[in-house]
Amino acid sequence: MKGPETYLDTIGIRPACLLRADKPAVMNAAHRAQINHEIFFFSSSSLRKLFLSDPLRWCGVLTDPVSGLRFQPDRTVPKTAYEGRTYYFSSAETEAKFKADPAMYRDAKRAMPKPATAPAEATGSP
Repeated sequence: MKGPETYLDTIGIRPACLLRADKPAVMNAAHRAQINHEIFFFSSSSLRKLFLSDPLRWCGVLTDPVSGLRFQPDRTVPKTAYEGRTYYFSSAETEAKFKADPAMYRDAKRAMPKPATAPAEATGSP
């Protein structure tokens, strides 16, 4: 598949424009924007441009690309750009991890780290 538009078309989903819910989104790369791993669709290139001028105004809750934590970003959260996309982070720590190896976090389907397992309880002999 070439992009999310192909997938959405295959399953029969036609999203509305993020900024004009009364208008259907144009389903091509020129009318979408990505912030973190969230994808937003628009009915016109001018609305896409408006969104990108201040994405925090409209994006809502995002997923931190490192921790997977869902959070509401504001103007104080750390952010960085990588490969033409803006990434927002829930903490300075996750931003630092991202900057250390951004390619590791570019794919939303990457394997998430396994949670640490609790040490086995020591058993004493009777």
